[in-house]
Order: sequence, then structure tokens, then C-alpha cells
Amino acid sequence: MNEDIEVVHYATTILSELTAKYDEHLHQLKQYAKKKTESLDRRHKYADFLNHYIESEIAEGHYDLTLKQAYINEVEDLLAGDFPVKKLHLLTLAEIYQSLGDFASLERLLTKLFELFPDDQDIWMLKLDTIVLKKSSSDLKRFWQDLEQNHVYFSAENKAKLAFWQ
Repeated sequence: MNEDIEVVHYATTILSELTAKYDEHLHQLKQYAKKKTESLDRRHKYADFLNHYIESEIAEGHYDLTLKQAYINEVEDLLAGDFPVKKLHLLTLAEIYQSLGDFASLERLLTKLFELFPDDQDIWMLKLDTIVLKKSSSDLKRFWQDLEQNHVYFSAENKAKLAFWQ
């Protein structure tokens, strides 16, 4: 029993230290990005770190939502300012919208993604995931029609997923 308590204490201590380091680094990057908002490099570093922090799943509950909202604000601000935005940032933004059930924002983002990357398999798979989440048979039918009109290369893994939903 004492060993279990020690393991839990050790794990909790490590998690607390890790969270403190993440928070400190996040604060530094946020201040760094705010000093020169026109610096694309600074803003990308801030978005990269937010992305890493969110994907680490260290933050939970309200703090996780706060991080996601900060990420949404940063990437949407980059888009609104016509800054170039990394595809990874846009895909992460889409995943966040999916997790929050914000389908209106997700549809706007998908439209933008298809403008930027019309033949990208990641974007098409994101569209399929969104349709599945919405449980829309009419959207799924339209998806297959749209896909037939485009020449998209899919990996074996994505081909299997497409075959499952077809």
C-alpha cells in the first residue's frame, strides 16, 4: 500500500512540475509574441507551443478549454490578418472545433482549407470526419460526388477508411 502511495505522490509531483514548466514557457512565448504582433515567426512559435501543450493532454477541464480558446484566437487572428498560416495549425484548429462541436466555424474553416489545399488527402479526410460527426447522410452523399470530381491521392490507411464509409 505504501508503494502505491509513493508512486501516486511521485507521479503527481512530476505532473505538477511539468505543468509549471509548460505554463512558464507559454507565458514567455505569449509575451514574446505580443511584443511584435507583426512577427510571423514569433506568432508561429506561440501557436506551435499551444498546439504541443494541447496535444500533450496535460491540461484538463477549464484550463484545457482556456488553452484551446487561446489557440483559436491566435490562429483566427493570423487568418484575419492575411498572415500565412501553417497547414498543421489549420488542421489542429479544425480538430479543436470538432472537439467543441462548433460545426459552423468548422465549415468556414473547411471552405478555406479547400481553397488552399484542394487535392490534399488530409483535408478530404477531415471533411469525412466532420460529416461522420454530424451524422449527415446527405452530406456524405455529396462528399462522394465531390470526391469523384477531384483527383486526390490517398494513403492505404485513408483508402481503407474511405472504403469503410462508402
